[in-house]
Amino acid sequence: MTNSSITFTNNMGRHGGAIALLGAAFIETHPLSKLVFVNNSALIAGGAIYETSIGEHDLINSRNCFIRYFNISVTPDQWNSSFFFSGNRANKRNESIFATSLLICQWGGSFGNASDDFSKVFCWSKNWDYGDGNCTMEIRTSPAVFESMNNFTIDTFPGERRSMHLKMLDDRRTDVTGSSVFLAKSLSEGTIEVDSSTKYISDNHIELHTRNGRENNGKILLETIDPRVVHVIMNVTVFPCPPGMVTVGDEPSCQCRGSFNGILECNAIDFHTKIQRGNWIGLYTYHNVSKVVASSTPYFDSTSNNLFIKLPRRTDELDKTLTLCGEVNR
Repeated sequence: MTNSSITFTNNMGRHGGAIALLGAAFIETHPLSKLVFVNNSALIAGGAIYETSIGEHDLINSRNCFIRYFNISVTPDQWNSSFFFSGNRANKRNESIFATSLLICQWGGSFGNASDDFSKVFCWSKNWDYGDGNCTMEIRTSPAVFESMNNFTIDTFPGERRSMHLKMLDDRRTDVTGSSVFLAKSLSEGTIEVDSSTKYISDNHIELHTRNGRENNGKILLETIDPRVVHVIMNVTVFPCPPGMVTVGDEPSCQCRGSFNGILECNAIDFHTKIQRGNWIGLYTYHNVSKVVASSTPYFDSTSNNLFIKLPRRTDELDKTLTLCGEVNR
């Protein structure tokens, strides 16, 4: 379309408020053509334009881009066509363009340094006008990389719903964790299991189980499922239940079943246990088998008004600190 203009306004969709490009579909522009997108909205992604493709994310050349110029030898900053975006939203945020990846829209460059130019894609020249918006914030992609705040490790207890402290970043290194879903799979099956309710993760939390009552070390695989697959392996340690919590029968999660006649107060939400003042707790080992024991003591003298003291969450810390709780005086 030469010397012409097309306007998309007040359109709504699930993926792509105005245009959805699937597979190898693309938009081709010509000299003096203009595309206008105003007040379009999408429920999921791509307020104005949504693009999804599989298998060509490593083609670093704008002639493969889903928005192209009729003359593929002309660099994007020299295109004689224009684009205007204003008021387009997706998933309740300002968003004009969503793409599986921006790699196919890079102009030249090697794979090693292509990411340096991601900020320029669809911001190549003044012909790309986003009104009052910022072109960098108006463009999003599917997750491109996992980032960990804990060096890709997680320590937890059987049945504890635990944050993995992960971020998922797109091609522009924008945090897209809140709008991403990924799959969790145990690589240590038979020892560590992923709870069925958290196999598909959208809130950055996971729940793991073991059945042998011991400390277990293993690995889990985290992998995005659509439309671009990226994965990472996390090292996990699942400790025995905290003092005062136990696994019962075939139940793989820690339960508040070890109160020792009211001496201990257990919280199954944050996996913490408190001991009543005037009592003691520790680890007792017999024939290489250790278990938590607790009892009252007649030697008690305290001016504190606090009835309970919080215990460490790991049973081995009871042994290391020779825990005698309750401000016991002899």
